[in-house]
Amino acid sequence: MTEIITASVTAVISAAAFLKLNIIRESDRDDNRRVLRFFVSLAVFMVCDLAAAFTVKEGGVFRILNTSVISNFIFLLAVIDFRHRVIPNLYIAGALVLRTALILVQGLAEHALLSVFVRSAVGLAAGFIILAIVSVISGKGLGAGDVKMFAVTGYFLGLYGVIDVLIYSTFFCAVCGIILIISKKCGVKDCIPMAPFAFAGMLLYIFTGM
Repeated sequence: MTEIITASVTAVISAAAFLKLNIIRESDRDDNRRVLRFFVSLAVFMVCDLAAAFTVKEGGVFRILNTSVISNFIFLLAVIDFRHRVIPNLYIAGALVLRTALILVQGLAEHALLSVFVRSAVGLAAGFIILAIVSVISGKGLGAGDVKMFAVTGYFLGLYGVIDVLIYSTFFCAVCGIILIISKKCGVKDCIPMAPFAFAGMLLYIFTGM
C-alpha cells in the first residue's frame, strides 16, 4: 500500500508540474485545453508510477520513487523535444538538484549515504560518457541535450539502469528511423528528437520489471 500511495502522489505532483512547466513558447491560453493536458499527463504519469510500484523487485519505496520521478521527467522532456527540438538546461539542472536531495534522504534513511551517492555518481558518469562518445562518433548527430538527459537518467537509475534504458531507446529509435527512411519521410542525414524514444525505452524498462 505504501508503494501505491508513493506512486500516486508522485503522479499527481508530476502532472501539476507538467501543466506548469510545459509552457515553453506556448501561446495557447485555452483553459479547456490546459485541463485536458493536465489529465492526459496525469494518466501517463499514473501508468508509469503504478507500473513501477507493481514491478519493482528490490529497493523498496526509494527505488519506486526514483524510477517514477525520472520516467515522469523524461516524459516532460519528450513532449518539449518533440514540439521544440530542445531539452532545456534549466530542467536538467532541476532534475540534478532533486536527485541530489533524494540521495541525501535515502542515504540518511538507509544509513548508507556514501554507497547511495557512489552508485548514483557512477550511473551519471556512465550515461554522460557513453552518450558523449556516441555524439562525437556520430558527428554530433546526437545533441548535447540528449547527452545530459541520459546522464541524469543514470543519476537516478544507476549504471545498469541507464544502460538498459539506452539499449531500449536505441532500439526504438532505430526501428522508427528505418521506417521513416523506407517511407521517405526523412533522409539518412536527417535528425529526429531522441527524448520520445528515451521515454519509450523508459516504459519498456519499467514494464519488464527493471
